[in-house]
Amino acid sequence: MDYKKYSLENLENWLHDVLSCGEASPHEIYSVIRKVVKDEYDYHKEKSQQCFGLLELLSGHRPVKLECDKDDPSPECKGAWNDFWEEVDEDRSREYNLREAEYYDKRVELDAITKEVREACGYEWTPEVSKKKWVLPVEECKDVDTDKTDYFITFPNDLLEAAKLKEGDEVNWVDNGDGSFKIVKVLQPLGPDEC
Repeated sequence: MDYKKYSLENLENWLHDVLSCGEASPHEIYSVIRKVVKDEYDYHKEKSQQCFGLLELLSGHRPVKLECDKDDPSPECKGAWNDFWEEVDEDRSREYNLREAEYYDKRVELDAITKEVREACGYEWTPEVSKKKWVLPVEECKDVDTDKTDYFITFPNDLLEAAKLKEGDEVNWVDNGDGSFKIVKVLQPLGPDEC
């Protein structure tokens, strides 16, 4: 089984489901997606910090602080207990302090950028999506046999592409109350073969 394909299909189905039910607002959907991404980020950030700390210890870039007492017979604890009374290796200590200072400098820089964006745009900032408008002429077609006139609009290709429409798609016309209309694609529920 291709797990990636399976997961993406489930995500697509859940999005169709939540959009089709009509009860969840766009903000609620956005908030749920954002929360999941933030939870994943926080989880992996914490695990990454733990692994980084362990890697620093294993690489010898950070002094090992064993929890030993003077009566522990293991060679590691005896060595750690003896090292406690000896002078610290200043070169290793200096290197560790420089790396730690570099980490905190970068962290302060990133925190400042994040704060600036939040103050300028708000915590839940999302860039505005530019909206393009089209003025479409209403055309007419007269049936010579019945003398009946039909009216239609031809959608240009860039409108079809922007609205993600293709021939045969069903749309709803929403009156904006100012003489203009918004076109909303009608989403068809998935059939049993598509699940």
